Amino acid sequence: MTLEEVLANLDRTIEAKEKYLAKTQEEFKVANKDVRFALYATIEFVKVNLEELRNIRADLESCVP
Repeated sequence: MTLEEVLANLDRTIEAKEKYLAKTQEEFKVANKDVRFALYATIEFVKVNLEELRNIRADLESCVP
């Protein structure tokens, strides 16, 4: 696998997680009190995960000549 393929895979992963985050944020708006706690935790976890993935991608991209 080439570095370019890894970057493309990361792009797809980031895009999918962004869509999941948006979907979960919409669910949070209409969820009952019991479910909101779990959705909030999920939203915050995905935000951190996205930041980490973007940082990893930036590091890898800096290796491309």
